[in-house]
Amino acid sequence: MINRMALAGCMLLIALPASAGGIRRIGVRPMIGGLSLSPHPHLTPARPNLAIPHVGLAAGCRVQVTIVNRGPGPLPALAWSAQPNHAAELEIRVDGQIRARVTLGLVDPQRALVPGGHVDYTSPVTVTGTAQVTAHIDPAHHITETRLDDNLLIRSLTCTKPPAAHHVAPVAGGTGQMIQNFTPLHERLLTPPIPPPAVAGAESPGEPRVPEEPQIPATSGTPPPAPGDLTQSTALPPPPTLPPPSAAVTADAEPGEVVAVSSDMAQARALAGRLQGTGIRVLRRRILHQLGFVLSTLALSKGTGATAALAQLRALAPKAWIDLNSRYRLLGSTAHRYARALIGWRRRADCGTRVRIGLVDTGADAHHPALAHTHLDQREFLADGYRAAPREHGTAEAAILLGNGDDDLRGLLPRARLFLAAVFRERAHGTVDATAEQVALALNWLAGQGVSVIVLPLGGPRNLLIEAAVSRTLQRSIAIAAAAGNGGPDAAPVYPAAQAGVIAVTAVDADGRVYTHANHGAYIDFAAPG
Repeated sequence: MINRMALAGCMLLIALPASAGGIRRIGVRPMIGGLSLSPHPHLTPARPNLAIPHVGLAAGCRVQVTIVNRGPGPLPALAWSAQPNHAAELEIRVDGQIRARVTLGLVDPQRALVPGGHVDYTSPVTVTGTAQVTAHIDPAHHITETRLDDNLLIRSLTCTKPPAAHHVAPVAGGTGQMIQNFTPLHERLLTPPIPPPAVAGAESPGEPRVPEEPQIPATSGTPPPAPGDLTQSTALPPPPTLPPPSAAVTADAEPGEVVAVSSDMAQARALAGRLQGTGIRVLRRRILHQLGFVLSTLALSKGTGATAALAQLRALAPKAWIDLNSRYRLLGSTAHRYARALIGWRRRADCGTRVRIGLVDTGADAHHPALAHTHLDQREFLADGYRAAPREHGTAEAAILLGNGDDDLRGLLPRARLFLAAVFRERAHGTVDATAEQVALALNWLAGQGVSVIVLPLGGPRNLLIEAAVSRTLQRSIAIAAAAGNGGPDAAPVYPAAQAGVIAVTAVDADGRVYTHANHGAYIDFAAPG
């Protein structure tokens, strides 16, 4: 088994962008030499876990099935094969009779069922009156999964009106199947036409519906808890009591937006119900399966101050974790040649084999020569209408870890697999930042990739959404290393580095002295060359 702290130590070097190497305790704590990683760690390959959390009726009383991958591992390529004797299939029965058997390649043509991903499939199968509908994913067990008891779901469904005539769009390679609502490879934070949900899972007349991910009506029952899915397990504790945000913190948040974390969908819908008459509405809602909570983004009414809205919302929903949609900045500088010499890092060609690392940063240039033939998986989390930030920072970070070149382009863990969540955007005047919402979505995705450590070279104010997301990530035994900040000795603590459980990292120069502009404070754990 990998020494978790040793792996975290290897990652600290990039919590300070483009730093590299060994770890030193700072202040009065004893110095520690370069932490090393066993070149032959033994890890069981992460397995997927396909599950069906919802079966319902779509337009025309057609059977709609939601499929999710709750496991930490990806599906094998053969799962999407066109050959039924190799592929995973979705089987739909009505009153015990098989009505459809569709290969996963038709159900999920975009291969959205990555760890934490989902797909909503609307089948051509219709229901008349009341019928018992059974949906079963991979009934032949062609895929090795972490569990099989959630592959099947049986529901009694009632069609309240005759099936309407409709045109079913053909799909390449088959006829009569309709694929829709799949999660794209590049996650986007879409703002749908609004229309909020009902209180505690029951819809009220006149209330608009907010698209959810995926929709799990209260009447569909509660799916059993599954590995990699905390949503049905532990409720969030009461939120910490925070003072009203300062004017500076309020000014550096998404204008007119507030984020709310609920333990489950019933709590999220109850909050939406309490918003009636307040002028506040739900913009987006997502179930973050890997972190085990529901994230709602709320829009404030025009002219409503953020501080007043927070106080009002926290009084309306005291159990929900509600805060501003704060902005976070990249922290760090350019690479320094002294880093490897200072720590005495010895590179091995097989170093990092079977190690999975998470990074929240800008995107990386996968075509850069230093990243050729490396194991780099990246996904983008950007709000609609924003341009992705330049990729230099993420490319440098990825090269520090995986680089296959010489000298400064040599990676420390060349055989590792890096999962990069690109959250940073470029706004007016070249400002580069990311919102709390984007960072939380990134952590949710990374938590489903089987990573041992996540590096956060970013910082900003304390925020309850980030606090909840980081806490749930740590509960999954995933280490988090974050940049401690470059505000100087008298600067306020930077979050999430200052959060309990996070490894806060600052920098030392070529002489081993603390970086001049580094933050100071009891929350700082380590220093690395940077």
